[in-house]
Amino acid sequence: MMKNNLIKARGFHIVTKQSYLSEDKIKNVLNRYKTITSWAYILHDKEIDEVGCGEDSDDGLKKFKDAHWHIAIYCKDNRIPLSSVASWFGIGDNFIDKSEGSIIYIIKYMLHEDEESVRLNKHRYDDSELKTNINFRNELNHISKKKKREYFFTGVLNGMHPDECREIDRYFYAENMDKLIRLYKDYLNHKPVPSTRYNIYIYGDSSSGKDCFAKALARAIYNNKSKDEYIYHTIGSPKTMFENYLQQEVIIWNDMRAESLLSRFNNDIGLIYNIFDVHPSAISVNVKYSSIKLTNRINIVHSVQPYDEFLDTLSGNEDRRQSYRRFPIIIHLKEDTYDVFINKFFMDRTESFTEYYRKIDIPGSFGKYRILYSSEEAHQKEQRAIKPVVDIYNDIRNKIEHIV
Repeated sequence: MMKNNLIKARGFHIVTKQSYLSEDKIKNVLNRYKTITSWAYILHDKEIDEVGCGEDSDDGLKKFKDAHWHIAIYCKDNRIPLSSVASWFGIGDNFIDKSEGSIIYIIKYMLHEDEESVRLNKHRYDDSELKTNINFRNELNHISKKKKREYFFTGVLNGMHPDECREIDRYFYAENMDKLIRLYKDYLNHKPVPSTRYNIYIYGDSSSGKDCFAKALARAIYNNKSKDEYIYHTIGSPKTMFENYLQQEVIIWNDMRAESLLSRFNNDIGLIYNIFDVHPSAISVNVKYSSIKLTNRINIVHSVQPYDEFLDTLSGNEDRRQSYRRFPIIIHLKEDTYDVFINKFFMDRTESFTEYYRKIDIPGSFGKYRILYSSEEAHQKEQRAIKPVVDIYNDIRNKIEHIV
């Protein structure tokens, strides 16, 4: 079984729904693994959802965001594979971010005492709601400049976006902006290629909401990221495909017919197959005056072209299995429902590259949500409608890593 052992860190920040992880499980992990030297966790269950689309309800109107855990752990003496932490807690690695240095700044966010949470008037959690093995209040009251520099500089060098530093401490960001940006570029240059890559194809007519579906799926899979620009990069104009690409975990190939994809890479089918390889190798693509390595874990391609036409055109005169075996999930959007086709090769480990299990008529009006509802309400409706696909993705991810 292939494991993503390349991503290692001493600290991790886990964000996942309460329904996915019990407190007993959290306690068992923290007690069992002695390599964890400091830890903290809290249940965020009092955050008001202004449009009323959460789980809890007093009067038939749902008022709160879905309850979710924030868990921070730090292993002083060892760098731990992210895949191991996911295994400890029994959750997908998409719920975990690495976070080097002291966990005190994560605790500050957990309590909603950070600058951004205060500005947004988020619910302030009481100290008693936080479970931890450190004297966090004492540390919060005596954070030294040296510790702050260590936390932010080490964090950015291990993947924290400089804008996240800005959200936490604008004064520090203003004083150290140039260095933070340089450190982040160094992180991008050394970020490893994932051991597995997942490719999803979405098709439907021009008003079916393909782009909304793609972005909603990316947000749902990486729901521990605070902003879209930390989650996905959208491929646009042929001349600027990877401009502003910051090695986000998801690349969305916008309105991309097979002919367009071939044209953009000068009909180099070998390069395209490498970009969409399930077990990728290091590939660099050109950006203005430079190049950058592709490290995304997920490709989402969408167009009006039916999936079989897209995949057959892509393979051309080559063995069509080469294109079909790269896309384990196909999604067909309709007016108020969608279908999901799951490639049997990835589910059964057979040679059935062109055969699919089908889940049909799943409710979801992705072409209408952004027209009929406010942005936040549309987001909540999209997240509920997308959940069956997230579950399928998590299931197929577990299976795909067994395929050599």
